[in-house]
Amino acid sequence: MRRCLFLIVLLGAGAAGCSATRSYYDLPSDHWSKQPAAVPFMKIGRGAVNVVASPFDIPATFGRVAQETDHMGYALLAGPTEGIGNGVVRLLAGVAEILTFPIVNQPEPLYERRLGQRAFRKEPDVTP
Repeated sequence: MRRCLFLIVLLGAGAAGCSATRSYYDLPSDHWSKQPAAVPFMKIGRGAVNVVASPFDIPATFGRVAQETDHMGYALLAGPTEGIGNGVVRLLAGVAEILTFPIVNQPEPLYERRLGQRAFRKEPDVTP
């Protein structure tokens, strides 16, 4: 019974986090000062989503690297390697958000990258 209740709460928090992260950018800048009680629930939802999504960084990154390069050997080696790194960072950010949800009142996500997105740029941004 406890496991079922825990699973329901976790799935509900994940669903709340999914909807909260999508609409996060559409909110006015003073939203969190008006509704600070919503931040912990958003954090635990984001954390659960990051923990669950972390293994999917491997195939997503492999697909991106395979599209960017013509050399399949490089894609077979670099894609999963970079994907594992991205997945570990996403997992750690998710665990940190879950563990600190009642303590730290921080509405900004710790990890904002999409699945398969490059964690580091090859060259720095140059502004003309």
